[in-house]
Amino acid sequence: MEVVAIASKTEINAQQTAQKFNIPSVYTDYRQLLERKDMDAVDLCVPTHLHEEMIHGAAEAGKHIIVRNP
Repeated sequence: MEVVAIASKTEINAQQTAQKFNIPSVYTDYRQLLERKDMDAVDLCVPTHLHEEMIHGAAEAGKHIIVRNP
């Protein structure tokens, strides 16, 4: 597996994490990240109340989805 992108509401958080883990692309809107054709899967590391919207978006984009419940 290769991590190709990260998304966060806060760009500075995304940039710092991307730099720390050598992730090449950063997004502040996860929907833009889902548009990538070179991604097969997404790991949703978000609070539970955001799962439903993001799962639907990822499924509609044809991505495999990894999500953990608390």
